[in-house]
Amino acid sequence: MADVKITTDLQLDDATVRVLRDLFGCTEGELGAKLGPYVKAAAHEYIEMFTGAAPITSATDVCERRLVAIIRHGLGAIPKPAELGRLFKMTTTGAATLVQNVSAKHDVSVGPIYNAALLAYVTAAKPDEGAKAGKHFVSIDNVAMVRKLNDLLRGADEPMTLVRLTEDSASLYGMDPASKEYLIKVLTPLAERANGG
Repeated sequence: MADVKITTDLQLDDATVRVLRDLFGCTEGELGAKLGPYVKAAAHEYIEMFTGAAPITSATDVCERRLVAIIRHGLGAIPKPAELGRLFKMTTTGAATLVQNVSAKHDVSVGPIYNAALLAYVTAAKPDEGAKAGKHFVSIDNVAMVRKLNDLLRGADEPMTLVRLTEDSASLYGMDPASKEYLIKVLTPLAERANGG
C-alpha cells in the first residue's frame, strides 16, 4: 500500500469564508482543520471514480458515494442527520434517510463504523430512577439508528423487546436490560472490525 501525500492551498473569497465559518461554527483560522476530513474524503471519491471502483449512474449515487467517502475517509464516524443536512443542503429527514440507505447498500464499506456508532448508543443507555423500573434510556437523534437496533432485536432467536421512543420526547429511547445485553453481544464483534479487531 502506498502513502500519497497531498498538500494544497484553497483560495476562498470572503463570502465563501463567511458561509463556511457559520456552517462549521469556527474561526477563519480553524477552517483548514474543519475542511481537512472532507478534502480527504473528496480525494478518495475522485480516485474511486478515476479507477472505476465506484461508477456513478444517478444523482442518488453521487450523494451516497459522497457520504460513504466522508464516513470512511473523512470523519471515521456517522454524521448526525442535522449536521449532514446542513452540509448537503437537505432536510434532516432526507439526511436520515440517506444515512439509512448508505448503511443498507454499502454495508461492506461503512458497516463496521455504523456498528460502532450503534454500540456507542447502546452502551450509553443508563437506568433512570424516575422512569420505568428496569428500563435503560439513551438519546438517539437518528431514527435510522433506532430502526437498525430494532432489526437486530427482531433477528434474535428469543423474542426481544424493541427499543421504543419514550412519551413526551423526540429523541429519548428506552430499552430493556435484556435487549441491551443482547445488542452489546451482537454489536461488539461487528464494531471491532472497524478497528481491525
